[in-house]
Amino acid sequence: YNLGNCYYKLGQYGRAILYYERARKFLGSDPDLQLNLKLANLRIYDRIEPLPRIFIIRVLEAVGELLTVRRWALIVIISEWVVLISLILLHIVRRPRWRRPLVGGLVFASVLFILSGSFFLQQKIHLDRLVEGVVLAQKVEVRSAPESGSTELFALHEGVKMRILRQVSGWAEIKLADGKRGWMPQSAFEII
Repeated sequence: YNLGNCYYKLGQYGRAILYYERARKFLGSDPDLQLNLKLANLRIYDRIEPLPRIFIIRVLEAVGELLTVRRWALIVIISEWVVLISLILLHIVRRPRWRRPLVGGLVFASVLFILSGSFFLQQKIHLDRLVEGVVLAQKVEVRSAPESGSTELFALHEGVKMRILRQVSGWAEIKLADGKRGWMPQSAFEII
């Protein structure tokens, strides 16, 4: 996070975005980090609008990104223990007035366990499959094939974040948030 701030002050917005994105893996949706990332993205040349998504998917992804994978895992473990302790106490306790709060706690902990487990799995699978990078070259031409003589599709400038689909002998196939795809040299970007 602090490296991102230093690069931002130096005017190296591509590197600032790179380090802010790396910090996001540990800090999640920290408000200061999100603000600094937005400010850095305002300074880059290319404006890439993401493809529209279904409302419910956007909401579920936003909730999942509220916490880091480690925090979701912690909630899963705690709620699992609460469910286990509630079940043991329900088996031991026989008085109806004491069983009612235990049943409520069991239901609450079970729902929390299921939801947090779902968000944990969604985030974990997403992070394990996702490889992203940030363009650090001032300008790079994105091509139709992994060779310098292929057709130029479009150009990208410093600070653009993209998804890396695969890498082949010094080239990477990339996909932007707006759906555009192409190949660029691996020397033009750095992986988050």
